[in-house]
Amino acid sequence: MNPEEKIALLENQILEAKETQATIQFIVSSVLSQNTIKDVLWQIVHNCIRHLGFTDCVIYLYQENANALIQSAALENKTISFQEINNPIKLKIGEGIVGSVAQTKKAAVIMDTSIDPRYIVDDAARLSEIAVPIVLGDKLIGVIDSEHAEKNFYTQRHLEILSTIASLCAFKIDSLYTMEKMHRVNAQLRIAQKIAQMGSWEYHIDTGKIHFHQRVEEMMIKAKPEPGLTFDDFETNLHPSDAKTFRNNWKLFLEQDIAEPGHLRVYLNGFQRNILWRIADKKYIDFDKSGIIPGVFLDITDIRNLEKEKDHLVLELTKRNQALSQFNKIISHNLRAPVANIIGILQLLEHLESEDEERPALQKELAHLAAGVDGIIKDLNGALSHNIEINEAKSKILFEDIIQANIDLLSAAIKEVNPTIRMNCKAEYAFGFPAYLNSIFYNLLANALKYRQPDRPLTIEVVTHTDMNHVHIVFKDNGRGINTSKSDDKIFGLYSRFHKEIEGKGLGLFITKQQIEFMGGGIFAEGKENEGLSVHIQLPKM
Repeated sequence: MNPEEKIALLENQILEAKETQATIQFIVSSVLSQNTIKDVLWQIVHNCIRHLGFTDCVIYLYQENANALIQSAALENKTISFQEINNPIKLKIGEGIVGSVAQTKKAAVIMDTSIDPRYIVDDAARLSEIAVPIVLGDKLIGVIDSEHAEKNFYTQRHLEILSTIASLCAFKIDSLYTMEKMHRVNAQLRIAQKIAQMGSWEYHIDTGKIHFHQRVEEMMIKAKPEPGLTFDDFETNLHPSDAKTFRNNWKLFLEQDIAEPGHLRVYLNGFQRNILWRIADKKYIDFDKSGIIPGVFLDITDIRNLEKEKDHLVLELTKRNQALSQFNKIISHNLRAPVANIIGILQLLEHLESEDEERPALQKELAHLAAGVDGIIKDLNGALSHNIEINEAKSKILFEDIIQANIDLLSAAIKEVNPTIRMNCKAEYAFGFPAYLNSIFYNLLANALKYRQPDRPLTIEVVTHTDMNHVHIVFKDNGRGINTSKSDDKIFGLYSRFHKEIEGKGLGLFITKQQIEFMGGGIFAEGKENEGLSVHIQLPKM
C-alpha cells in the first residue's frame, strides 16, 4: 500500500471515528434528557439510529410476566400515530433472530437472512439484520433490531455503536424503572396515610387497667390484646427503651398535666408494630365523675416501611443519575480531545508533500489516536455493562478458595513476578455474589502484580476478620502505592490513573467499588507513594 493509499485509509478511519463520536454524543444528550421509557426508546429510533444510515429500526421490550418481547418503538413505516406501532409483533423468548438474541443475551449480525431459518418477516422481507440485547448484567430489558434490504450491510462499527447505545439505554431505563417504582411507593404512602385509623383506649384509675376498643384490635391485625390488659402487661410487649419512656411520660402526665405524643415499638405475637400514642389533656377529663383517662393509638408501621423504601429508592436513583452524568462527561471530554488532535494532524498532513519525512510519524500518531477513540468507546461500553443487577442469590464464599482460584487464573504473571502471598483468614468466608467477589479479588491481585515496585520483591497480604455485623477484608501490597491523603476522592473514580508510565485503563477499582456497594458494603484505601497500598473492604455478614 503506497503512502497516498495509507493516508486515504487513515482519513476514512478518522471520519468514521468522528461520526461515531457525534452519534454517541447525540445519543447521550437526547436519551439523558428524557423522563419516560417510551420517550427514551423513540428518541433512539428517530434521532439516533438514523445517523447510522439505517432504513429500519425496531426496539422490543421484555415483558417478564409473559416471558415475551413486544415491539415498543419503530420507524414511521410501522407507526399509525405518534409513538404508536401498527400491529406490534410479540415474540416468545427464543423465537426468531430477536428472540434468540434475547435468550442468549448476545448480539447477532446476520449477513444473509435468506439462509437463516430463524428469520421472521415483519412488514417486508429484508436480506440482512443486526440485533443487540438491552441488558443490565443478567437482567434482560429488551432488544434493538434493524434490518436492511442489502446483504452484508451491517459492519463491526455498527455492532460496537449499537452495543454502546444498548448499554446506555439499559442504564437509563433501569433508572426510570426505579423512578416509576418510587412514584408508586409515594402513591401507596399517601393512601396509607389516608386510610390509617386510630384506635382508642381507656385507663381506669380505680382498677389500674387499660381497656382497648375494637378498633385497636382491628388495627393491630394479628396482635389482639385481651380486654382488661394492665400497664404491666402492656409494658412487657414494648421495646425496653420505649417502656421506660412510656412510664416516665405517664408519670409526667399525672403529676404535671404534660401530655406529649410518643412513639412506641410494640411486639405482639412475634410482630413489631410502630405506634403513635396520645393521652387526652386533663382539661377534657372529669376525674371525680368518671375516673377514666382516654387516649388513642395510631399504627404507622406500614407508613414507616413505605417511607424507608422511598428513601432507599431516592438514594438508588441518585446514585444512578450520578453515574449517568459521569458517563456523559467521559463521552464529551475523553472523545473530544483525541478527535481534536486527529483533526489537527490531518490539517498538518494537507500541507506536507507525499515524500515528506514527517509523514510516517504523523501517520503513526493518527493510527494511535484512531485506536484510542475506538478503545474509549469499548471501555465505556464495558463500564456500563458492570452497572448490573444480577439475579443469582448470595452464597457462602470461602476466602482461601476464591483467592487460590485467582492465583491460578493469574499464574503466568505470578510465575514471572514470584511474589510472596500471605493469607490470614480469621473470617473464613463471606456471603455475596460469586461473580462479584471473584471479580473483586481478581482486580486487586492483578493491580498488585501490575503496580509492583521493581526494586524490591513483591509482598501481598490478605487479612480477614469479622465484627458484630460485618466481614472485613484488607488487601495489602508493598508496591508503588498511591498518596491517598491527596487522592482519596479520585482513587475509585472512572478512568482514574496514578502511574501513567504503566499501561492501564483506570477501570478496575471503579468497577470493584460499584460491586462492593451493590452488595451493601463499603471500601476505602490507605497508602503513600512508594510504600504500597492497603484496600479495606467491609461486607454485610449476610
